[in-house]
Amino acid sequence: MSGEGWRVEVTSAVVTALRDATLEDRRRIAARLDDLAERGLPPALAKVARAEGVVTLSVGDATLVCMPEEATRTVFVLAIGGGPATVGAKLRRVGGGWRSKGSNRGTGGGDMGSVSGDVRYAVRSLRRSPGFSLVAAATLALGIGATAAIFSVANGVLLTPLPYQDPDEVVTLWASWDNFPDKTWLSVPEFQLFHQETRALEDLALYSGARTNFTSVDAPEQVGAAYVTPNAFPLLGVSPVVGRAFTWDEARQDVPGVLLAHETWIRRYGGAADIVGRNVELDGVATPVLGVLPPGFSLPTDFGASSRYEVYHPLYIDLEAPAPDLGTGGSHGYYAVGRLADGVTLDEARADLARVMSLVNPVGMYDPVRRFAPKLFLAKDDIVGPARGNILVLLGAVAFVLLIACGNVANLMLSRSEVRMREVAVRVALGAGRGRILRQLLVESLVLALVAGGLGVVLATLGVKALLAIDPEAVPRATEVAVDGAVLGFTLAVSVGTALLFGLVPALRMSRSGVSATLRQGGRGGGSGRGSNRLQGTLIAAQMAMTVVLLMGSGLMIRTFVGLLRIDPGFGAENVLTLRITAPAAAYPDAASVVAFYEELLRRVEDVPGVERVGAGRLLPLASTMGDSRFRPVGYEPGPNESTQADWQWATPGYVETMGIRLLEGRTFNEADVRGGQPVVMINEVVARRYWGDESPLGRAVVAGGAPDTAIVVGVVGNVSHNGITNEAKTRYYLPHAQVHDQWVGSMRSMTLTIATQGPPRRWLEAVRGEVRGLDPSIPVAEVRTLDEVLGGAIAQPRFAMVLLASFAAIALTLAVVGIYGVLSYAVSRRTQEIGIRMALGAERGVVVGMVVRQGMGMALGGVAIGTGVAWVSTRFMAGMLYAVAPQDPATFLAVPVLFAAVAAVACWIPATRAARVRPSRALRYE
Repeated sequence: MSGEGWRVEVTSAVVTALRDATLEDRRRIAARLDDLAERGLPPALAKVARAEGVVTLSVGDATLVCMPEEATRTVFVLAIGGGPATVGAKLRRVGGGWRSKGSNRGTGGGDMGSVSGDVRYAVRSLRRSPGFSLVAAATLALGIGATAAIFSVANGVLLTPLPYQDPDEVVTLWASWDNFPDKTWLSVPEFQLFHQETRALEDLALYSGARTNFTSVDAPEQVGAAYVTPNAFPLLGVSPVVGRAFTWDEARQDVPGVLLAHETWIRRYGGAADIVGRNVELDGVATPVLGVLPPGFSLPTDFGASSRYEVYHPLYIDLEAPAPDLGTGGSHGYYAVGRLADGVTLDEARADLARVMSLVNPVGMYDPVRRFAPKLFLAKDDIVGPARGNILVLLGAVAFVLLIACGNVANLMLSRSEVRMREVAVRVALGAGRGRILRQLLVESLVLALVAGGLGVVLATLGVKALLAIDPEAVPRATEVAVDGAVLGFTLAVSVGTALLFGLVPALRMSRSGVSATLRQGGRGGGSGRGSNRLQGTLIAAQMAMTVVLLMGSGLMIRTFVGLLRIDPGFGAENVLTLRITAPAAAYPDAASVVAFYEELLRRVEDVPGVERVGAGRLLPLASTMGDSRFRPVGYEPGPNESTQADWQWATPGYVETMGIRLLEGRTFNEADVRGGQPVVMINEVVARRYWGDESPLGRAVVAGGAPDTAIVVGVVGNVSHNGITNEAKTRYYLPHAQVHDQWVGSMRSMTLTIATQGPPRRWLEAVRGEVRGLDPSIPVAEVRTLDEVLGGAIAQPRFAMVLLASFAAIALTLAVVGIYGVLSYAVSRRTQEIGIRMALGAERGVVVGMVVRQGMGMALGGVAIGTGVAWVSTRFMAGMLYAVAPQDPATFLAVPVLFAAVAAVACWIPATRAARVRPSRALRYE
């Protein structure tokens, strides 16, 4: 209301109070308001108001709380209360204390005078808006939980030190040569040379891996076994927690004793205190236990393995023998771990190894043309390998998800601030300083973020389990990934950070708002200010940009995954069960007995009802690492430094058929390929094309490692991916298991059975176990998996990254779409009167729809353009994760913006059509 000289505006609190007042009180108050509109405040009260800001007027038993603004000749009536004492108590609770002459502004008493009071007020404020609080907390919890889950992986894999003394000084040493350009095993002569000649390493140890059987009849079990030089444990700074480690003298003995993994000691022997000195039966031999290693101990190559070493045998190597003349280098099948000397860097150690290699005579594979070189890595970097890049990309992606969630909550708070502006303005008018208001609003944001953080911890715990369930083999050091104290501290820090991210701008905006302008706008029910609209539009555009980046990344990973699925690994058949069997040397001492064992086992398994075919191979493709051996057609003269090595595989009749390997020419092995008969060999397509071109290799004689004599080529089979699904196919030959030379008997003992069944393969597992027990109850079954699981494991890391990036992109897309929908819906609700006026003046519904859609699409398309530009640069960091697709793949960079713009258009269209349905008569009455 207004008179000739003054304007009187009332708050919604006054309107509510008037509704609840008696008729007589309303009449008195109305008369007093008319008097204020006519003459303003009495001169005495006006003088007080200039000093105090706020004055009270008594109207019967009621009290009006007023604030005059002389510049605009407006009196704001802020509240109506009972007597002065009641009003003062209310104002101390709501406004933060009276602003009285000589007092500090905004330092009044009541609950607002302490942090605990701020927290209690924040809790009450959030409880008064349960819908807002629930949506905001859930949105933040989603972002915080996802971030904490990925940080758990990063913490366990990248940040947690290896379980060694001074782990940053531990290195791994590998070889690199023509058939293995990345890295491969060392030989014993190479180890001796490097151990004796290097000056950069304090010490160097050697080890190799194998499988061993606990052959007790009551609990047979196959586990990983490591053969380790005795200096390995002192080098790593690791001592047994029970008993002692083996010595060099013990390593020379026939049955020297073993160390057990802590987990094996607990699982098999219940942590028995008398384990030291007890004999355990390993491969049929009673072997004394010398000690138990600490919990979680692993050798460097064990961290990325599907199963860890559980038994440690000593490996004797004469370290004092004269440095050998390497020649061909010997058998390569060992891993080396060392420790840098004091003050030596990794680059200096690499240079020193290059110096050592310069001393080697350039003969055999050590000729420089052969490109042989030692390769040295920090153990931690070697263990993590390509997973580091994947995890860093996922950390960046989940940070975008968190920022998008913060943007959504910031937009919610900006929208809510339009409603709370008048509340804040009243409190400022009643004496609360802007610093107090800012603190209170930030405390409210902090409380909300901490609640979300608590929910986020729960989601992170569930998320970590889900991440590892995707494929544990995709995450090295997966056993060390957990929601621990470091993750909880990180989550707390993220929660506080998010409170500042989403709460600071709305809090600053509300605390800096003009009191009179806010009250006047609120009293008329005005819409959002232009500044708020611009800020919300900026937040939405930023969310859109980050979402586009995530969609680009997930699109590239999806195309990579599809490309991997299209690779033909050279094998693959439905309903094939695979399992590992090892015939112990004590029971099967020579090649003939090993062959007889497997022939009988395969016959028994093939007789199991439901089994269609059965075979066995030395190493299962994509589930093991294969080296190479000598191979050369008879009469072939290699060129200078030309390698004629080839991968070697022992196979029984039925193996090629069960595995689904293509037969291109000739035949596969059969029961006629026996010991003492004509040695035969199968070769792959690479060998056939390399040595015979378009001619048929059938009937040609070759010299092959493992064959007792010159072998005849009887078949050509398709190429098979073995060491990696994307690796180039290498030369490979197959020998019948029954014809392998007696000197190679050690490599014949462990074989992988491949069993084709009539239905889901695991249904026949117990029947197969029964046949193994029936033949030899001391032999366990190990490494059980289907062929489909083997193929799935080969693409575990790209699948892991694809699933997570796609999940993050879906979450981001949902949050971004909800964000733009919410902002437009709120903007429509605040512009209801404007829309009503437009429609009353004749505006068509299409015009209204277009107006709202243009507003939303302006934000969306701006974000799409920015996000596409950012993605063009950032996807280059994904190059190492991609296969058969470029980081700036045109199809992805075209499809994602179009798809996203379409989704955003739908999100804009819904509130636009709702706005067009507003009736002008209703809109003009809208408050």
